[in-house]
Amino acid sequence: MGARTIRPGEQTGLLRASWRLVIRERCPHCGQGRFFTGLFGIRERCTHCDLRYEASDGAWIGSLALGYGAGALIAALMSFSQVAWHWIDELGLDPLWTIAAASLTTSFFAYRPAKAFWFAALYRWDFMAFGDATPGPHGDNPEV
Repeated sequence: MGARTIRPGEQTGLLRASWRLVIRERCPHCGQGRFFTGLFGIRERCTHCDLRYEASDGAWIGSLALGYGAGALIAALMSFSQVAWHWIDELGLDPLWTIAAASLTTSFFAYRPAKAFWFAALYRWDFMAFGDATPGPHGDNPEV
């Protein structure tokens, strides 16, 4: 039984990891390396601390659900308010197309922060790893 190594998410809470990723767009562990490569792409690893961001295939799917969920929430709110107050009709717009456009626009703009938040949560709950280590609560050492 040797010294216990610190896993990625153990020293940073979800709030700090979210701040680093969503607001600053930096590595959730060290706060130095850039997270995104373009509009929606992410780097494979942090250039500063070598934290592997997408340690498993399909890790990004939760962020897709969050982004679409934001669009669905806007669509639901606009639909209910349209039924109650007919405000879209009063503006002279077609409710179906107006709600669809608002929902898709919201999903588009919410995807990047949703992706950052999702990866902050993955980091916090130890689904990322350094280098080639196995992600998870025990990593390569199941006895810890």
